[in-house]
Amino acid sequence: MAPISRLSDDVLRMIFKECYNVMTEDNPCVLHDLIHCTQDHSRQYDWFLLAFVCRKWRAIVLNMPFLWSKFVVGDLRVTQMFLALSKTAPLFIKVPLTAQILPTYEVFKAFPRIRSIELDVKSIVDLNLEPRFPKEAPILQKIVLRNHKAVKRGLGRIQPGEENNGDIPIPGVFDHCPLPSLTSLSIEGFTPDWRNRIFVPTLSNLTVRVTAMNKYGKPEGCILDALDQMKNLRILDLTFEYASLNGLTRQTRQVSLPKLEELALCDSTESCAYLLERLEYPVTTTVCIYITEGGRASPSLPSLLATACSRLSVPGAPQILTVGLWESLDLHGGGRNLAFWDKVVETRVNLSFPHPVKPLFHIEIRCSWDWVALFTLGVSLGPVSNTLVLLIKCGIHYSEDPWEVVKESMPKVHTLHWRPDMAVLERLLSRDILHKSKRTKETKPFFPDLRTLILQGIYFRADAIWALENGLSERKESGRPIRTLELLECEKLDSWIVESVRGSVDQLIWQEEPSGNESGDDYDDGEAELEYGTESSYQSSDEDIPDETAPHPKA
Repeated sequence: MAPISRLSDDVLRMIFKECYNVMTEDNPCVLHDLIHCTQDHSRQYDWFLLAFVCRKWRAIVLNMPFLWSKFVVGDLRVTQMFLALSKTAPLFIKVPLTAQILPTYEVFKAFPRIRSIELDVKSIVDLNLEPRFPKEAPILQKIVLRNHKAVKRGLGRIQPGEENNGDIPIPGVFDHCPLPSLTSLSIEGFTPDWRNRIFVPTLSNLTVRVTAMNKYGKPEGCILDALDQMKNLRILDLTFEYASLNGLTRQTRQVSLPKLEELALCDSTESCAYLLERLEYPVTTTVCIYITEGGRASPSLPSLLATACSRLSVPGAPQILTVGLWESLDLHGGGRNLAFWDKVVETRVNLSFPHPVKPLFHIEIRCSWDWVALFTLGVSLGPVSNTLVLLIKCGIHYSEDPWEVVKESMPKVHTLHWRPDMAVLERLLSRDILHKSKRTKETKPFFPDLRTLILQGIYFRADAIWALENGLSERKESGRPIRTLELLECEKLDSWIVESVRGSVDQLIWQEEPSGNESGDDYDDGEAELEYGTESSYQSSDEDIPDETAPHPKA
């Protein structure tokens, strides 16, 4: 021990970090949910031993917040040891489904020094923590409450009228504890009471996902009253499935969110329209709307989209509108569905905006139904867009050429992001998108001003390669070349395919499909934005904090 003990403190810190990384790399239980771990839990925190070798090691190890910040609640003895060794370090805690009640109580005793907590529960009994819950949380910045049953069921899995005991009330303990530093709140599978003190004015990021009505009743209070207190909101994401805002007390007053940058709504057409009409968001640049009405979609959808477009009015800012209707609208096979879209077609010619709006940079349409429905929606939005994004899984269930219906919308499209079905890729690339329609004998392509083409998730068969190569070359010869071509996550994308199209474009960006699933547990997601605090009784330096925990601006 003598030689290594004579090393400088900086060198020892580097060695300890490497030891920690090696130990946690072989055993992911340290930073990830124990429910996914099959290894021996008794060895999951071997790096604790670094604090018991000698006094010098202990002094250095205990003053490295990197080692004593993130913790997944598990064994009672290990939990108590971690809390003791971490002293006053700010904590990022996850309470998984596998956690027992006693170690959970131990964690809540240290609540005043918790900076981020993620709590998974299975029933309201798991939240009976009031007797041991502290009365203050001065540094708590992030709360994630997840009801396991509701989240596991997933959006769209349960139908109206089915028995559901998933959603439960927000735990009352958060209504009795001041949260002066809370900036991020995510609630999934809980029935919200908008009067709860957890909806604090300091919030900048709010996500609420209610999946179904249940025995605990409808959400309490008025959402507008709660939002009116959150003037610092930058991101607002509201999802209500079969627990719609319909039925709540409606108010006619306007609520201003002066700092809101991103707005996402998932509800019925009526409820989305209600919120869009009542909210004022002068600096918002991104609006996402997802409709969850099954086959009962309202023909007022174009008016809803017009309202959304009219609110995106920030001069010079990148503006995005996402419309999501996939997996929620069943528009396949039936006169009822065709009648619905007939109404939409009739409505599109009357589409108007309350006041002149700056053309959007980006309109994204997501769906999984046939082309006629898709491009009918495209007609409604095309005149105000210079970028059309089609992330679609389209079918071939149409008898007429869909492009004939929408060709008047296409001259203003400069960028096309397309994720199509391979069954129609080669036909549309060569005949419609890149060159001309053989049906109408036109020499002008449907996208005359198209400059950027992004193809994502393409399986390059021989006919698709031929279509892409010929379409690009014909556009170049006609004086309307594609300047930039991006091929993202494409299968069978060999180098010779890339070379075959390189000469027809000015810039070529290509990326093969990822070979494996590199996604991991989302425990660390978002926590990189939270900084370590400065504690008078806890000595630390910037070099003790790893890069992945340093704050960084959002992309």
